[in-house]
Amino acid sequence: GCMNDEKRILKEIKDVLKELDEQGRMKYTQKYMQHSDISVYKHCISVAYTSLELADRLAWNVNRRELIRGALLHDYFLYDWHEKNAGHRFHGFIHAGRALQNARKDFKLTIREENIILRHMFPLNVVPPMCKEAWLVCLADKICASKIFHFGTLSFTHAGIRTASQYAIQCAKEAGALISFDPNLREPLWENLEDARKVIEYGMECCDILKISDNELTFMTGEKDYDKGAVLL
Repeated sequence: GCMNDEKRILKEIKDVLKELDEQGRMKYTQKYMQHSDISVYKHCISVAYTSLELADRLAWNVNRRELIRGALLHDYFLYDWHEKNAGHRFHGFIHAGRALQNARKDFKLTIREENIILRHMFPLNVVPPMCKEAWLVCLADKICASKIFHFGTLSFTHAGIRTASQYAIQCAKEAGALISFDPNLREPLWENLEDARKVIEYGMECCDILKISDNELTFMTGEKDYDKGAVLL
């Protein structure tokens, strides 16, 4: 049942966490705060748990050990990003690279684990994840950290990631997050533009905040007059 699943997932995480605590500086992350009163340590455990839950819900065949290790180390940047410091100003953009640097020093990482750590800030860092495990951590991180959950259509161009994204949006809604949507239409990435239209419709239906550009407005309404197009939406 549900309780057994929860216990099993927590045991999986605990076993890997014990290793990381012994081998590296994982315990240091207990003294750094992530969001409000949540430490980086607790946040990383939540992300590992949510990643495994997503994998189970989606019945994705993943490397669970690598998924857990990558999730636990995704914010291994080892500094207090709230401190007023010129080096911390661009924390959102640089911390994934810093986390990977530190993790490489302390642990022997696989290519998958490196990708999880380096790509978890997509789309803020523009290069997308390259494996299922990295996509899961990227989504789980947004769910765990978000008061606002933002998404676009790029993660809907592939069927598997589409299902994961829809589940992530559902989780974020249930957690009380505001949902923000930017269609960010890239026509060459779609085999069928009708699919793109359906995804944009889905996004507009479930979002609280919509950011739409003039070409997307025309694509959705056929209107070149943007005021008229906005009324049609």
